[in-house]
Amino acid sequence: MEEVQDAVDRGAGVRLDDRGRLVSSPPRADAEDPAVAELVAAVTRQIPDVELADLLIEVDQWTAFSDELRHAAGATPRGERLAERLYAAVVASGTLLGPAAMARICDLSERQIGWAEEWYLDPENVASASQRITSYHHQLELTQHLGGGHFSSSDGHRVGQRGRPPTAAMLAREFGHQHGGLTVMSWTLDQYTTYGAKVVSVAEREATHTLDAIVHAQAPDIREHTTDTHGYTDIVFALFDLLGRRFLPRLRDLPDQRLYRLGPSRPDLAVDVARRGKIRDQLITDRWDDLLRAAGSLKRGWIAPSLLISRLQAQSPKTPLAAALQEYGRLVRTNFALGYHADPLQRRRITAMLNKGETTNTLRRRIAFANRHQLRHDADPDQHAACLTLILNAIIVWNTRYIQAAVDRIRETRPELVNDQALARLAPVLHAHINPYGRYRFDLTAAPAAGQLRPLNTPPAARASDVPSQPIPLNRD
Repeated sequence: MEEVQDAVDRGAGVRLDDRGRLVSSPPRADAEDPAVAELVAAVTRQIPDVELADLLIEVDQWTAFSDELRHAAGATPRGERLAERLYAAVVASGTLLGPAAMARICDLSERQIGWAEEWYLDPENVASASQRITSYHHQLELTQHLGGGHFSSSDGHRVGQRGRPPTAAMLAREFGHQHGGLTVMSWTLDQYTTYGAKVVSVAEREATHTLDAIVHAQAPDIREHTTDTHGYTDIVFALFDLLGRRFLPRLRDLPDQRLYRLGPSRPDLAVDVARRGKIRDQLITDRWDDLLRAAGSLKRGWIAPSLLISRLQAQSPKTPLAAALQEYGRLVRTNFALGYHADPLQRRRITAMLNKGETTNTLRRRIAFANRHQLRHDADPDQHAACLTLILNAIIVWNTRYIQAAVDRIRETRPELVNDQALARLAPVLHAHINPYGRYRFDLTAAPAAGQLRPLNTPPAARASDVPSQPIPLNRD
């Protein structure tokens, strides 16, 4: 509270309005350094164009991520061109093309691609392959200038699904009244790679799943995490703090959030009027051991955070554990809100991290372009999310290595342009040089002769049971 009062007195981007609310000004971006803009432009001009398929092959040569794509039954592959089938299946699932459309634009059959998709693209295997790419990216030189790998953000984007599958839910404003949709949540590091993806219903609040990828055994060392307003509840605040991590969401209605005090009021501080509630500390101390047990169960993986949160929120009347978690979350949220108002640097860090997640979502929409951005009725949503994450991480790694190569060349001729501040601005989310659509082949010699048509397809032989014994009479009406 003293830090907030000092920030108000100094006019450091926070004020106390006439309704007794703390209001912070949005962070402003610094004026762009012409030297940094020149370096970014020079690097962008040197990045070569690449086909998406060639990019995957090149990244696999660096990371050997395809070694994680094993047969679901443990069988030893004997077919030829297995690697090509795996690449085609990953692209078909990640871009929403599907095996049939992919077969039309490559020299593999629909059956071959579908076989690889069914037997090799288990979501867990694909996630392991993506994790191998992320680990490789963390070791690159340029990556160290992008972030420390301890700050992340999560967000959900909507994907339509044709038909009426049981996993989808209707959302008229997104998909109309005839189609359902899903929410694909993704967790992005401050180094731009994605370390988690999960498919949830559009009817669920994203906050229920915010912790899922963070406490996963393969997740990196996340110390701070941010979301938008949809990713927070008081229980999420409490669990983050009990797990030893900082939860730093950007709340849209932060001035209207009810703040609480623990202990006596501070009439000597004008900003104390913003704290209108009082923490029931006895409720927390009576259940403190239960709070620690809940956090320990999450940390050891005995229960998924989303399952715990959903069960606590669904019970009525509220259980003592849920009440204690919510009360403790109010205390943690109040401390966060006061720190958010008092520290302009923290407001900028949160906004910058969320912007990294948004740029990654832009790249995601660029890659998942097919089928009107909708899943086929027979597609596996979890498989699509895992394959799309793998492709995104492969693009990030490929861009990072080629950006570093361009920087090394520029350093030889213009060393004054290269510094830590400039390198931090070289976000590896470029996509204008990537062609995810394949190539059209205009072969003039393959066209039919003038006035002739291509031969029609021969339908498959009809079974004897399908041939009627008597001619079917025509309906004269």
